Parts: sequence; structure tokens; C-alpha cells
Amino acid sequence: FTNTLTLTTYNGSEALFWVFLQKPESLNPFSKYHSLTSVLGNSYTQHHKMDINLETSESLYEKLLQLEKDMRGKLKDKEKESH
Repeated sequence: FTNTLTLTTYNGSEALFWVFLQKPESLNPFSKYHSLTSVLGNSYTQHHKMDINLETSESLYEKLLQLEKDMRGKLKDKEKESH
């Protein structure tokens, strides 16, 4: 018997959507987030702790923040050019 299921791609993307709605600073850098569906069909997100060290985690987090900053800047520049 399994207590969680992923029935459709919509249910499977629950964690991606949930993470997208969160502020990056509020997410735990040592966790990965899983989409789960109960037997009754309710979707939810659950985090699982990853086995990585603090330096690797912080380095990746800083790179992701820089990537977000760069992308937002490029999008803003592109919007200015189109108007």
C-alpha cells in the first residue's frame, strides 16, 4: 500500500509551482521539494533533506541569486527597448 501517488503531470508539478511562488530566501537550501498526491487526490508538497555540505549549498544559492538578478536585468532592458 502506498500513501502517496503522482497520478498526472499536473500533480507532479505541484512542487515546482509551490517553489516558484516562494521567496528564494525562505527556502531551505538543504532540501529538495517533492510533489505528492494523497489517495484522496489532494496534491501537496513535501521537502526532503539532501546530503550536501554547507559550502556547496551556499555557493549554489549565491550563483542562483546572481542568475536571477542578471535575468531580471536583461528582461528589464528588453522591455525598455520594445517601448
